[in-house]
Amino acid sequence: MIRFHGIGASSGVATGPAEVRRFELPEIVPHKVSDPVPEAARLDRAIEAVLARLTALEERASADAGDEVGEIFEAHRMFLEDPSFSGAAREMIHDDLLCAEAAVERTVETLAAEFEDIGDEYFAARAADMRDIGNQLIREVLGIGQAGFADLEVPSVIVAYDLTPSETVTIPSGMALAFVTEVGSPTSHTAILARSLGIPAVVGIGGMEVASGAIIAVDGQAGTVWVDPDPTTLSALEDRKAHDDARQALAAVHAA
Repeated sequence: MIRFHGIGASSGVATGPAEVRRFELPEIVPHKVSDPVPEAARLDRAIEAVLARLTALEERASADAGDEVGEIFEAHRMFLEDPSFSGAAREMIHDDLLCAEAAVERTVETLAAEFEDIGDEYFAARAADMRDIGNQLIREVLGIGQAGFADLEVPSVIVAYDLTPSETVTIPSGMALAFVTEVGSPTSHTAILARSLGIPAVVGIGGMEVASGAIIAVDGQAGTVWVDPDPTTLSALEDRKAHDDARQALAAVHAA
């Protein structure tokens, strides 16, 4: 048994197999294009496709997890519709003859760095928003498909470096037992989504190495994660879960 400590982001306990995902983009190699017009058209088509996807995700998130989560995707749409974002990428294409994917990458990193330099948690989250939008746009430009969990068929503890809103909202109902991420804070989107969905979450666990299928136990209140927990730990967590479930059921009865 190995125990790790992070930041408790959403209370509750869960035990199950790890599902380790790393959604990495291919390396973007900047190159010049001979004609900026069709390249700008590639960018425009990608923006239209991502805007349509964000609208659908906003509707789904609002229905499944509430308006607070839906507003995350509304903010993403507003970023993408902002002329200062798309205009900067188009300018690189027309003035520098830069390929669309590199123009998006450079624009996103410039804006994200500006947010991060402010040194505030709120603006750090906005930097994460920009990178989420940028990743979706680049995937659309390259035609490699969007990242997500639509194929997840076994209830699992989701383990990732980070979880973006656009990835998290694709998890089928009942398939996420808990979230464990290497980065994040109690105010990060991962934490907000986890609390809205009633899913235990621990964030900020750096250096945790685990393979898919390994049994993981999570205490979202204490911020503790066990890999291959021993029978005593499992029993204690199962007792706590049974107690929490009974308390929630009683609260639901009184609220009805």
